[in-house]
Order: sequence, then C-alpha cells, then structure tokens
Amino acid sequence: MIPILTFKGCVFMNYYLSVLVLCLLLTIAVQLWHSFRKKPTSWFHKLLFFFYCVYLCLLFDSQTAPFSQWSFSFLKSLTDLSSLFRLSPVSLSDSLGTFIWFLPLGVFPVLLYGNCRRFGTFFIYGTILCLLTGIFNLLGPDGFSLYRLLLSLAGTFLGYLLGLFFLRLVPVKTPRTRKKNPDGTELKYVVILLLIFHTCFSSLFSGGLPFFKSAPVSDLTLELAAPEAYVMHLESRTPIYDKEGQKQIAPASTTKMLTALTAVDYCSMEEVVTVGEEIGLIPSDSSRAWLSAGNQLTFKQLLVAMLLPSGNDAAYTIAVHTGRKIEQDVSLPIEDAVSSFTEAMNKKARKIGAASSNFVRPDGYDAEGQYTTCEDLAKIAANCLENATLAEIMGTFRISDTWADGREVTYNNTNELLNPESPYYYPNAVGLKTGNSGQAGSCLVSASVIQGETYICVIMGDSSDTRWQDSLSVFHQIELEVS
Repeated sequence: MIPILTFKGCVFMNYYLSVLVLCLLLTIAVQLWHSFRKKPTSWFHKLLFFFYCVYLCLLFDSQTAPFSQWSFSFLKSLTDLSSLFRLSPVSLSDSLGTFIWFLPLGVFPVLLYGNCRRFGTFFIYGTILCLLTGIFNLLGPDGFSLYRLLLSLAGTFLGYLLGLFFLRLVPVKTPRTRKKNPDGTELKYVVILLLIFHTCFSSLFSGGLPFFKSAPVSDLTLELAAPEAYVMHLESRTPIYDKEGQKQIAPASTTKMLTALTAVDYCSMEEVVTVGEEIGLIPSDSSRAWLSAGNQLTFKQLLVAMLLPSGNDAAYTIAVHTGRKIEQDVSLPIEDAVSSFTEAMNKKARKIGAASSNFVRPDGYDAEGQYTTCEDLAKIAANCLENATLAEIMGTFRISDTWADGREVTYNNTNELLNPESPYYYPNAVGLKTGNSGQAGSCLVSASVIQGETYICVIMGDSSDTRWQDSLSVFHQIELEVS
C-alpha cells in the first residue's frame, strides 16, 4: 500500500480560503514595512514568508480542532491511553505524523531570518511555540501529551538542523550590509496575529474547538417519526431530547459499540488475532465482514471489520479472542469464551452507567433476554467517543488496509451521514453505529460537532430511510438553536 499523509477531521473550504487571504495580506503588509524601513527582501523571501504563515495556521488548527490529527495512514496504532496527561501517543502513525509535521517549524525561521540561525535565539523561539501548541491540546479531546510535546520539540530542532544544512548546500544571497538582512522583528507579531485569527474564526468555518464556544442546547422541541429517541450533549452528559428514552428495546448492531468498548480493555491494537470456527455461530442473514477461518489480522483491523460493515463474524471473533484473554485460557471452548465476554460486556455497561441493559450476544442479533434503552446507548456512545481509536474508526467512511496474512480489504461505513455521496451526508457527523433487526427496526446512534459542542443522537425502531431523516432533523434543529 502507498504511504499517504492524511488529515482526519472536518475541513471546510471557507476557513482555508480565509487563511490564504490573510496570509497573502500579511505578506504584503510585512514587505511594505520592510520597504518603508529600506530593507527590501527577495522574491524567494516573500514566497517563503507566505508559506510560513500558511503553515502556522494549519499547525494551530491541527492542534485545537477536535478529531483533527495528521498521521501516516499506512502505519498502525500502538496504544490507546486516553487520560488527560498521556505519556504516549495514540498510535505510531500519530507519533511519526507529529514529528514530521513540526519539521517546518524549525526549517522556515532558519531560512527566513539570520537571527534564528543562532541556536540560543532559535531555542527560545522553538520551545515557546511547541509549549504553546501543547497548551492548545488541553482544549482538544485528547488532552495534553508529554510524549507528543517531546516529539514536537524533536521535530522542530531537527528542522533547525535541516535548515542550516540546506543553507550550506544552497547559500542564500543576502545584501552585504548587515542592516538590510531581515532580522525577524516581525515574527512575534505575525505569530500573535495568526493565533488571534485562528482562535476567533476557526470555529465559524471548521467546527474546531475554540476558546469561545456557543452555549450548548439545553432543550429540543421537535417531532420525530422514530418511536424511541434520545439526544444528549456529550460534554455535560445532559439529555436535551427524550422520547421513550428509558423504554426497553432490542439493540441490534448498536450492541457492537459496547463489544468494542469492552474488548479494548483487554486487547492491544497491534496484537494479531486468528479467526476461528466461531464465525460459524452467526445466522445466515447476518451482516458480515467476510472473514474466513484462518485469517490473521490485528485487533484494530478486527474492530474496523466489526464497526464499519457491521460484521457479525468480526464481533464473534473479537468475543472469543477477548473471552479467552479474560479467562487466561487460549484453549477455552468457543461457547465458554463467548459467555465470558458477554458477562464482561454487562459488567462494562453497568460500570459506565448503562445499567438498564442486558446483552446476550456480542453482535446484537435478536435474542431472548437481550435489551437496552436509548439512554443507555447514548452513555455507551459517549464512552466510545472518549476512546480516540474507536472515535477515529467509527467516524471514518471508508478504510482500506492490508491484514497480517496479506489480504487487502476495503470497508465502507454503513452510516449514511458519513458518506459524501449520500443524500443524507452531514459534514459535522463524527460517527457512530447503525443497527437493523426484526425486533429493533432500523436504528442509528450518531454524533456530530456543532459550534464546538458534541451531540449524541439515538434513533431506534425507525424505518430504513427515516432514521437518517430523523437524525438530520435533530442536528439541524440544534444548529438553529445555537445560531
């Protein structure tokens, strides 16, 4: 597979067009200032300055916008530690992405300003900017990461060395008079201005997490076709719409959110799982990821196979693999492993406050004694969003990958809100899980970020198309309330 640098998150053209216009105006203003001071600069310097401004805007945005991270998609995740102050990043791709993404922070100043070629000056500049971006991470869902800060510092200072190396290879011609060299006086003002711009305007265009957020919606008034529905504001865990939210209902494949949430407590993302005969337990009309006995793939790839195409075969593979880990017995019979896992699922549900539910199967297929509520599903969804890896998977429409056994796969998400080609596409949507069964009807647990606030919408017992329409009605009404 081809290594691709990907940007994950809601990106809207209006914001980045504004970035380009601002950076162009800044470049013109700075060059006029240099001319006024009789310190003209070359076209190379002008162009480099413009791209430096654009880079700073993108850097600030990538550090503060929720669900926005730069990474190399061909690398696999290593860990998932979602506490506020993490000592390690979510994945190896995130680590390498952070390191490389900060290289230009060291290269640009060295090429632009003579003062920044002195290590002492650059040390102060680089450290302050890296600390600033680290503070920005406190405003995001991932929190401050010491490991990521160290990676950003390493990337910045390697960029400094690369800049000096480039100057040795390609000497930049400068005027003989030292006074005519750009001394970087404007640098601190440019950084401050770009910070103000990003803070005030990124949320208007890209749904980022700004310092100034709209007040969350506290109550929704609207009519939905679904017999059961529940809407919750994630950050405060406050319900803002409740239609039979405590009624016992069949969960269908929305169960797989809890299956994933339970399994990640016991499994690491990179451990290799071998598919076994447990896939034969699923009914013939099940949704599938088309696994075959003997397939080998990482646990994260197995999560993708369960959460995107809603593979019941993947759900049972996860259940058996995790159940055997729980019991510390790799030869535990399939039925016993599944039983151990479903017991762990119900313990997990009670632990996170979803105590009005009982789960019998890891795939959610209709079964006697299996039930949940809309309120419980909202709580399960909230915990899934707090896990960076699960949020990333469930918020992605299409994922292509190569398994450990060499098989290449591409899975599309069954959530039409995430499909750019669907009439129900909603750009603010960030997940989560569909469901469909005879007892449950058509279901959708979705989430969206509106004006920097996250809302979870649970629609159950609906028809196939109406679940999308009901969900969109909820999110559009929230948009009206906060505007």
